[in-house]
Amino acid sequence: MHEREVLQFRWWMLLLTFALCVVIPSCSKESSKDEASSGGKGEVTASRDGGRKDIILKRMDGTTVRLSEYEGKVVLLNFFATWNEDCKKQVAALNAIQYKYLRGHRLALLGVSMDRGSAAAVRNFVKQHSVTYPVFVNGEQIVNRFGGIRKLPTMYIILSNGSVFTRIEGARPRKFYEDKINVILGRRL
Repeated sequence: MHEREVLQFRWWMLLLTFALCVVIPSCSKESSKDEASSGGKGEVTASRDGGRKDIILKRMDGTTVRLSEYEGKVVLLNFFATWNEDCKKQVAALNAIQYKYLRGHRLALLGVSMDRGSAAAVRNFVKQHSVTYPVFVNGEQIVNRFGGIRKLPTMYIILSNGSVFTRIEGARPRKFYEDKINVILGRRL
């Protein structure tokens, strides 16, 4: 009987080792390749470009711009939805950041709507909330290039070299965003 328990234990250990070495790392190639979690606070840090420079952002008027046009700048890429209350509350903080930091710096704040359908709802949102930063409407088409999102709003801070510095899930106070920006500016990236 004791020998049987030892064999079962070895079998389970072998299975666990296999799972840890083979199955788990391949579950999410994007997550394991591009992002390292930072304490479960809705943030990730330090990843490579992963082809994101080729992303085409669609303006509300239908014209497009490539993310690569912002190369050399730090980009705050904020995924939001017009119907989400946290996203509505976040606009004031982002407008203030746009005014305080982004003018005259090598930074760009871009809003990317996750709304489906026409740009009319997004256009109304921008007008109603006096959004001062550029807003794009094809979030559903590009979000997976960043590994997807679990919560709105989600902001990716992309360094001037194209790597993701951090992902921030959920609305945060203005000071939180300012602290992140100050870290980047302090590094002179």
